[in-house]
Formats: sequence, structure tokens, C-alpha cells
Amino acid sequence: MKKKIIIHNTRKNRSFAKQQNSKTHPRYVIILMSMPTPIHAVTAVLDMPGDYNGRRDRAAEVILGCTANAYVTISAPVIATANANLAAYIASISGPVRDVNYVPLHNGLKSFMSLFQNAANADIANAIVIIESGGFRVKQMTINQKHEFKAEHGLMPGDVSLTAEGGPAHSVHNWNYSPDGIAWTRLRGTSAAHTHLDGLAIGDEAYFTHELSIHDVPQGVSQVFQITVN
Repeated sequence: MKKKIIIHNTRKNRSFAKQQNSKTHPRYVIILMSMPTPIHAVTAVLDMPGDYNGRRDRAAEVILGCTANAYVTISAPVIATANANLAAYIASISGPVRDVNYVPLHNGLKSFMSLFQNAANADIANAIVIIESGGFRVKQMTINQKHEFKAEHGLMPGDVSLTAEGGPAHSVHNWNYSPDGIAWTRLRGTSAAHTHLDGLAIGDEAYFTHELSIHDVPQGVSQVFQITVN
């Protein structure tokens, strides 16, 4: 019976796992423990002031940023409606009237912001630039979440079973395989947090990574997992 040794996934331990999983050490299966994975969230915020002058200036800034924007297209009639709402708010002569006229102005700006957030979600590499181009503020969060991912020998020779931490609704698990840790091949994505790869040559090394995508937003690639096929 083979023994299982569970260790932290560090460079030193990966080297040790490679040595121990070789043909000269057949009595052990090395399992690398999951490591914290940073999940980055870039969120657009309106950041509207609470006073009349501040709201007026902030609304004008956002409408200007959204007009003829290079990343998000908003039609001229919609921009005209936003400018009309701003003009009505500026012309308000009393507090109650201003409060009433602020509602459609504020709602229009929020609808603009949702378009920029969607565009940022679709282009993570340029998310901050996209959001700021519309005059919006950026709120960033980095949350270290434990990324459960492991590769194990399957039931049949040459079969490797991959298991990751489950994700929320509308999430996709993306898997990658490499025979040498350099050239990578993307496997078919799955909605379930499990897949397998068969037909591998017994005794060869196999490398795998996993990445969870939530609402089409990639959440960061896992550590590289190495296993000796048997």
C-alpha cells in the first residue's frame, strides 16, 4: 500500500515531491497542500458628494467622461437626457425641488456606471483604465481565499483526477495541462469542480493548474500541481 505525504506547496517541497514520486520511490504519493490565492475585485463607484455644488460638479464630470468614450458607447440621445437632468437639477431653486430632480440624474449616472463595470469585468487587464475613463472612482479589494486544488491518480492506469474548490452560480472551472511545466494545453472547462485526463504515459510527469471564473471574470491561476502518472 502506498503512503500519502501531505506537505506545503513550496519550491523546496515541489522538488522533494518530484524526487519521491519518481520510479525509484514507488511507495509514496506526495500531495501538495492548497495555497492562498488572491482574488482581485475592481469595482466602479459613483462617489457622489452630499451637497448641491458637489453633486452638480461630480455629475458634470461623469457625463463628460461618458460622452464619446473610447471603451463604452453611450448613444447621443441618452447623453442628452443626462445633460437635461443635470440642467434641471442646476436650475432647482429649493431643497425639496432639488431632491426630486436629483433622483433621475442619479439614476442615470448609475446606469452609466453599470455599463462601465460590465466593460471592466470583460477586460480585467484594463479594468481600472476603463472605469476611470468614464469619470468613475475605483474601489479595489484583494481577498486571500484558500484555493483547494489537487491532482490524484485515477482508477485506471494513465488517468489523473483533478479536483478544485467549488464556485458560486455561473462559475466555470478552467483546467490546464503540461507535460513539462512549460508548454500548456487548456482542457475543457467544467461547471463542476472536477475533471480528469486519461491516456497519459505511465511514469511521465504531468503538471496541472486550475482557475475559477465567476461571471466571466478570472479569479487567478492556482499553484502548479505536479504528479507522476501511474
